[in-house]
Amino acid sequence: MEREMNSPTDRLLTLPEVMKITAKPRTSIYLAVEQGTFPAPRKPGRRLVWLASEIDAWIGSLPRVEFAGRKAAPHA
Repeated sequence: MEREMNSPTDRLLTLPEVMKITAKPRTSIYLAVEQGTFPAPRKPGRRLVWLASEIDAWIGSLPRVEFAGRKAAPHA
């Protein structure tokens, strides 16, 4: 997964926050990290955390869905 330059003030997200944002369960997140298809966490202390910018980039990389012949709006 390609890395972006991260701001020194990038928000850190805990696993429960990442689960809520992505609607993925814990096991799916860890499996995707192992497979290299999801951003890897950091460990600045006792807890694992994710950079919000990397989670946002991952969400932005997901394919768009088309409904009933309507084309998805282009990315802004």
